[in-house]
Amino acid sequence: MGQSNSEILVKKDFIVGYSPTVLTIKVHELYSLNAPGEQDLDDLSSINNGISISGYGKSKKDFVSEVPKNKHAKWLIEKNDPNGEDKNYDLRLISVTAKNPGNSVFDDNPLYVNQDNEIKGKITKGAVNEIFPYTINFLISNKDGGDIKVYSIDPELRLIPPTSS
Repeated sequence: MGQSNSEILVKKDFIVGYSPTVLTIKVHELYSLNAPGEQDLDDLSSINNGISISGYGKSKKDFVSEVPKNKHAKWLIEKNDPNGEDKNYDLRLISVTAKNPGNSVFDDNPLYVNQDNEIKGKITKGAVNEIFPYTINFLISNKDGGDIKVYSIDPELRLIPPTSS
């Protein structure tokens, strides 16, 4: 499911040269925990925007994506081991939500997942160099009929000057 920069179709309002932000989750391990805390989420998730990465065991609160104003951002999610331990689980994005709804960079807040299990949103508000904390919400369900469990990761966006393309 991960794409390289060369595989991404460039559309005029998407960020040229940027990859989507991809969450990779150790699904089996996370799902098996009762009431996982922030450290568990940090240990069992990785986030990568094609320019920077916050790998397994690293704080996701410290992950900042630079996004040009008036361009779209995109979020994807994938299993760490889709053909192994993670294969018996469904992993779905739910939403991307500004931590401070009154200070969102998006026209719509929250942004919801589409039928392709991705979230897209145009960055239309905010001042250049301002940092906007947000939350990525996702769920895991066991294909064998177990409970649906919802999780949240809280990275940040930094607005950069608009690009000309």
